Amino acid sequence: MDQTPFYPPSGTLGAQVCAYFRSNAEESLSVADIVCKFDAERGQVVPLLAGCVTQALLIRVKVGVAYSFSAGPALPTEPVPAHSPAYEWPAVTRAMLTGATPLVSPQFHTQKPRPKLRGHLPALDVDKLKIDTDVKPLSRMSVVGSTRYDPVFDRLTAVGQSTEVPIMYYGSINKAATKYRKHHPAVQLSIRKMTATACRVFRIA
Repeated sequence: MDQTPFYPPSGTLGAQVCAYFRSNAEESLSVADIVCKFDAERGQVVPLLAGCVTQALLIRVKVGVAYSFSAGPALPTEPVPAHSPAYEWPAVTRAMLTGATPLVSPQFHTQKPRPKLRGHLPALDVDKLKIDTDVKPLSRMSVVGSTRYDPVFDRLTAVGQSTEVPIMYYGSINKAATKYRKHHPAVQLSIRKMTATACRVFRIA
């Protein structure tokens, strides 16, 4: 049974790489080369060229932890007409290669999105923090240190002072404090969870 030959749609990365190898059949390109030559996204090179590899238009070789590509045995030696029906990809594949359908493996659709990192926390309004002197830590000290939360620690100018911040900052402020201690060895801080919605920064020395 005759099989209809496939060729990547005009304008796609596959079409660009195949066109390059028609004129440079003896060469090979690494993923980094393809990123530079065709202004492609590094993480999309291998999946976008997977169809060309399957159809033997390209050959993909893994070298160590990286991939390289070269001309495949089925790569046409002559330019392919831009709208030739004989070289049309299936509709679903065309949609993926042209961006109409997200190029994501089905196995990833059920994965939960990664939680936002601390860098996405809104800026803490230091000027709105209230300094207290009569609140005691709930348990033993946890020494911590420095970063963008230095202004919070700097406002605690006396032993016994503390300030309450939203619980979302607990992890960031907790880590921010070992650095602060390195630059302020005379200062000791304790960050404690007080309620389900708030934590408190104590100056204890």
